[in-house]
Amino acid sequence: MSKRNLIIAAVVLGLVALAVQFFSGPKRGGLDHRINTTLASADHMQSIDEIVIENNSGSLHLQKRGKIWQIQEKMGYPASVKEVFNLLQKVVTHKISSVVTENPERLAYFTLLYKNETKDSSQKGSQLTLLAKKEPVFTLLVGKHRDSISKASDMPSYPDGTYIRIGETKAVYLIKENLDLNVDAKTWMQKELVSVKEDEIKAVRYETQAGQLVLSREKKEKKLELLGLEKGEKTSDFERNNLASELKKFTVDEIFPIDEVPASSLEMVSAVSVELFDQSTFDFQIFIKQVLSPLKPGDKNNKPKYYLRLVPPTSDISKQKWQHLYSLTDKWIFEIEEWRAKKWLKARKDFALAKDEQE
Repeated sequence: MSKRNLIIAAVVLGLVALAVQFFSGPKRGGLDHRINTTLASADHMQSIDEIVIENNSGSLHLQKRGKIWQIQEKMGYPASVKEVFNLLQKVVTHKISSVVTENPERLAYFTLLYKNETKDSSQKGSQLTLLAKKEPVFTLLVGKHRDSISKASDMPSYPDGTYIRIGETKAVYLIKENLDLNVDAKTWMQKELVSVKEDEIKAVRYETQAGQLVLSREKKEKKLELLGLEKGEKTSDFERNNLASELKKFTVDEIFPIDEVPASSLEMVSAVSVELFDQSTFDFQIFIKQVLSPLKPGDKNNKPKYYLRLVPPTSDISKQKWQHLYSLTDKWIFEIEEWRAKKWLKARKDFALAKDEQE
């Protein structure tokens, strides 16, 4: 090969090397370093004391008071521990899979403009802001979902990932998960009031319109037994297990400020006291409200609603144990489904069975 050809070959190889470096090296202004990193650092979670979510439907403000997250839009009612945990877990576990574009003119298409950047609601994203002592430490904008591409022409597409924007960056990122931010305060309210393990329960006392009854035991190893059993009777295993199951996840269905359900419209049908082996107790009352159907007037068409009210604890042990409940007693009343209410309207005959009676 001549000297001239060697020079030409060297130049060509050099150009090829530059092309390879250009097309395979870092691109998009150096933002590729964010690929495969989480949206936020777990370190952010240690200091935050406020969460704000905003979108076209409204806003939600959660503030941390001690160990409890409270909902500002619901007069400080406790937020669901599960919902808060799930949200923060997504922020620190979801990872960026790719950089979609750095072109700021494309932000509107992906619904990733902040509210101060546009007046067009169709271009605005859902904004999540985490704050510590009133100062933002992390901001995330959630845009539209990426639609999957169906191989079959008659099959619809479905959400397959989410376009996001972090802070003030003009880049559009993609995460593989479908992420949505919910501002409906009602769905954030804590509905599980108490969780008591079966071996913690020492006694349960009912006072209903059918009379009084007590189930108790002296030791954790024993079973709860109905007091006053007569010869040839036993305590129903079904009802005992049903009771323990309900206390393990003591849940309400709807939550209202107490002045929205006048006491004059309610009739108390049960008072319950649960005593634990640590000597604490928590007490509640079940009420019924007759609701007349406007479509079918007449007493037989009254559809009852059931409500639950918490009773303030009296002992110091109970106040400490159930501190989160104590804050709810004078402000809130809870609606419960009929099937749930009837678990606390039991009579003696429900618990006392003949020893040879099958359940």
